[in-house]
Amino acid sequence: MDMDGFEHAIAHIKTDKIRITPQRRAIIRYLADSKKHDTAEDIYEALLPDYPNMSMATVYNTLNLLLDYNLVRQIRTEGSSAYYDFNVEEHYHIVCKYCKKIQDVYYPVFNQVNDELEAHTQFKIDKYNLEIIGTCPECQKI
Repeated sequence: MDMDGFEHAIAHIKTDKIRITPQRRAIIRYLADSKKHDTAEDIYEALLPDYPNMSMATVYNTLNLLLDYNLVRQIRTEGSSAYYDFNVEEHYHIVCKYCKKIQDVYYPVFNQVNDELEAHTQFKIDKYNLEIIGTCPECQKI
């Protein structure tokens, strides 16, 4: 039976005997279930009703732990907060310059660009970060 992302993250962290508190579990579950890219503040506000004693420090510490284990990806857009993506597969992001909505982009031509960059530079590309800025359909209507 394959593990989902949540179970994989929990198992991965437990291998180093790191304690999985209820708050930490809730943060990881929230990220695994989220279909968007959330800030630490988004996560805190969403979980606060169920975990009134949770602090922002707990959220940041958990996010940093997940970053250390490469279980989340941090996205920093110009002039805004950091956003977190539970999808750590290599992919690109397109960001609305007005509302800051972030969307994953999978486009086969980008893989060809990576291959050409490796051939041209002789570098082996391990990971990449490309942020495409534009105006989302909702903001175009304004």
